[in-house]
Amino acid sequence: MKKKIAVAVWQKIQPLIDSYSKLFSPKKTDQLAFHLVDNDSESTFYFKSKLQDTNGNFNVEFYPFSIELLKIHEETVSLEGLVNYIKKWADVLKTYEDTPTFYDDHAQKKYEDYYFEEFKIINPEADYAPFDPPKVIYLEYHIEQVKEFVNENASVFKNSEIVKEINSDCDNLLEELTSSSQNTVVKKLAKIWAKISKNGAKLLKKLLSSFGQELQKKLIEGGAESFTDFLGELGKNSF
Repeated sequence: MKKKIAVAVWQKIQPLIDSYSKLFSPKKTDQLAFHLVDNDSESTFYFKSKLQDTNGNFNVEFYPFSIELLKIHEETVSLEGLVNYIKKWADVLKTYEDTPTFYDDHAQKKYEDYYFEEFKIINPEADYAPFDPPKVIYLEYHIEQVKEFVNENASVFKNSEIVKEINSDCDNLLEELTSSSQNTVVKKLAKIWAKISKNGAKLLKKLLSSFGQELQKKLIEGGAESFTDFLGELGKNSF
């Protein structure tokens, strides 16, 4: 698929995708040149572009069109037009993220921002490259442990729907571990932790005492030091 798209197009588009990776993610596809989706799991916002035609143009379809108009827009554009429309669409996502409304859960957002700042990965590739194998395996284990924690403490939550929601978030994140960027994973994990934390001090205390220090050690301090260490840990099933 990579070689169905001209190098000159990749040189324009890939840096743009990398720079907005906190807002949206690319989906691999055999039918389209680009399929971008909002990182918010509850959003239906998307950007699609067909492969370049013989005139060097692209047929694009995206939603929404602007901050003023929630409609699907379709048009055939040049490479420059494609770049400009991706920027325009990404700016709409950013404006949504920055605009407070009464639909927002401000307590959850506060916890989410706190956890992301604590656990985000600070290196040049964290916004586009996935975790290495030892950390992926540890994260899988961690997410399964979080699910177990939530289900064991279901009676403490303010309503049963949030337990189902967190379990669904965990399952979705498990499917994306090997394909999402490091900080995309951390952002989604921070949202899961935030949903737990806002349900009371008892859960917050249990969450941090059970997982906080260990997660930080594995993700930020490095986890297994080599692939050999990783294989040893995997064989012992001790993470």
